Amino acid sequence: MEKKNLSRSGTLLLELMASILIFSLAAAVCVQVFVEAHSLSADAQALASGVAYCANAAEVLRSADSREEGLTLLAEIYPQTQWDDQGASVPMGESSVEIYWKMENGLEEYTIQYVDDQGTQIYELELLCLRGEEES
Repeated sequence: MEKKNLSRSGTLLLELMASILIFSLAAAVCVQVFVEAHSLSADAQALASGVAYCANAAEVLRSADSREEGLTLLAEIYPQTQWDDQGASVPMGESSVEIYWKMENGLEEYTIQYVDDQGTQIYELELLCLRGEEES
């Protein structure tokens, strides 16, 4: 009778080990899924911020009568705004909005980019504004 009890104990132990192994594999897969979901959520949040900041900058530039007025308005909204003849930079915490422009025949073409702290472009927006000839 003792041999019969030992073989039942061994079978129970094998079943228990197999159950723990299956549970461990399922848990590992679930952890990977949660890590991926967190990464996707962070990317989506960065993209949403980029879209909002770029759209805000585009609206300010579009509503102004000149590029200089638009940059001055941006500097009022975001005091750390810096610009020169080629472009402007608007710091947004660790990220920034970069604005580049060119003017041809009264048509201003803006490229507005949202860039993260590593310099990776997250979002880009093109804006065209029809204005009079650029003043010197």
